[in-house]
Amino acid sequence: MIEITDLHKSFGERAILRGINLSCPEGSTTVILGGSGAGKSVLMKHVVGLMRPDTGSVEVDGVRVDRCDQQELAALRTRMGMVFQQSALFDSMTVFENVAFPIVEAAREVIEEDALRRRVHQALELFDLRNVDDLLPSELSGGMRKRVGLARAVIRQPKILLYDEPTTGLDPVTTRQVDEMILTARRELGVTSLVISHDIGSSFRIADQVAFLYHGRILVAGSADDVQASDLPELREFLASWRKPV
Repeated sequence: MIEITDLHKSFGERAILRGINLSCPEGSTTVILGGSGAGKSVLMKHVVGLMRPDTGSVEVDGVRVDRCDQQELAALRTRMGMVFQQSALFDSMTVFENVAFPIVEAAREVIEEDALRRRVHQALELFDLRNVDDLLPSELSGGMRKRVGLARAVIRQPKILLYDEPTTGLDPVTTRQVDEMILTARRELGVTSLVISHDIGSSFRIADQVAFLYHGRILVAGSADDVQASDLPELREFLASWRKPV
């Protein structure tokens, strides 16, 4: 579903991505794990076409992202949903309006109110959100904002979900709730998920594949068990601050 081949990107003389190779199988969850400055966000921006590589290629759902024009990118992005780090909800909109926004914005014709309401409620209920239509983001807990953000991301039934540091700033209980939501989206919708994260525990809970990104290179990739068993010094140092939960 996502194929990244020999991807290089530099800003001036500073190399950010140094030959990234990664395959994300359809229906799986891949976590790009790494510390600050490793290149995770830059890599994600290449997947959605916000950046172009210096060399190498990015293919998503059979489309070469690095060769797309703006119209082709817009069409490709309709197959993607994005869950932002801070949820990125519109403060002045209600929960209903936030979740409905991708459909309303993309619609070329007026959508029947009943049909729109059904779609929004289906997305909300998938993540155990009920009777929240008229609430504003300021009235929601951090975990609820994450759930609303995820409902908005899936409202158009994308084939691919992209997550930008989904558990940053959350307490352990809420982090586990977000992990369960990511697993629910994969199980119920069959989506292919790409997650960038520095949260080690969360990454190992949700991932089918973990890729450890270090100074612009993927040093090791595999299942959570394989990655945890690696004796790579850079990875062992990164994991040293994390104690595996019981």
